[in-house]
Amino acid sequence: MSPLQERERAVAVADRAVPDGRPSARRTPMPPAPPRLELARAAYGLAQLVVPDRMAGEALTPRVRLVVRVLGARHLLQAALTWAAVSGGHSRRPHDVGGAVDLLHAGTMVGLSLTRSPVRRLAAVDAMCAGTWSLAELLTADRLRGTDRRRPSPDARPARPGTGSPSGSSGADRGDDERGDGDAEVNGDGSGSRRRVAAAALQEVVRDLASGSEGRPVAEVLGALREAMTARGLSPQPEPWLQAAARDAASGHVYIVDKQAARDVGIDLPLPGPPTTGVT
Repeated sequence: MSPLQERERAVAVADRAVPDGRPSARRTPMPPAPPRLELARAAYGLAQLVVPDRMAGEALTPRVRLVVRVLGARHLLQAALTWAAVSGGHSRRPHDVGGAVDLLHAGTMVGLSLTRSPVRRLAAVDAMCAGTWSLAELLTADRLRGTDRRRPSPDARPARPGTGSPSGSSGADRGDDERGDGDAEVNGDGSGSRRRVAAAALQEVVRDLASGSEGRPVAEVLGALREAMTARGLSPQPEPWLQAAARDAASGHVYIVDKQAARDVGIDLPLPGPPTTGVT
């Protein structure tokens, strides 16, 4: 078994293994944990709902006690809705909305604290608490907004192996511009490693084909290339790519899939002289 085939087998085993290396069936993902901010809000709302007098620091009238309990229920509901929205994939919007609701409540409490109402002291304290909740929610939303800006777009995927230009330049002309020499193996899900193995296998097929195809008709080389790719279980490539690789092989050159794949199969790069579609 060649080193490349051993590597392919190792990647296939890793795809079916748990972190300790033992083969295992696919595991069910755990549900996300609630954000700490919403846990704190839920605890605060529960305390207002259960022990409103203790939270206020004084004996409350039945009417004020009811108002405090309603506010506590609102905090519980807001915490649950924010948690559900964040778990559903919405990162910052729920925190923006929650911060706006808290800010509105703080404004009404400030207005009440400026009146001659007998609950103006409680209103002032509640205004400070609501302002604190609003600030915490908006800061969380701002932090998540920065994270979203740094996160790569799901559409910005690395080029598939073997997508070199068929018009006189190889995939090596842009392979290292789109990804670094070693970052194909750092993806947490192993997809980068699988892509690198597939590209190296494709490069090996092209290299082996070129070693005995100089002077043969391009159509014959093209058929041999398709058969070799099928035998290795490689994904089909676009027809222009196949034509370019076959023409290079018929000319005695090795078409370069990408620079990393060429290095993986022992082709020395960069080559001296002007750039070509492959190496002699």
